Amino acid sequence: LQNQNLQNSFRQSHLNSSYQIHLNSSRQTHPNS
Repeated sequence: LQNQNLQNSFRQSHLNSSYQIHLNSSRQTHPNS
């Protein structure tokens, strides 16, 4: 059970990091928007 929680939180933080990277790359490609 605890291992499942750890995996879920890890997956969530990984998604957040990927989303941040996506936002940053989008901002660089379209600096005006």
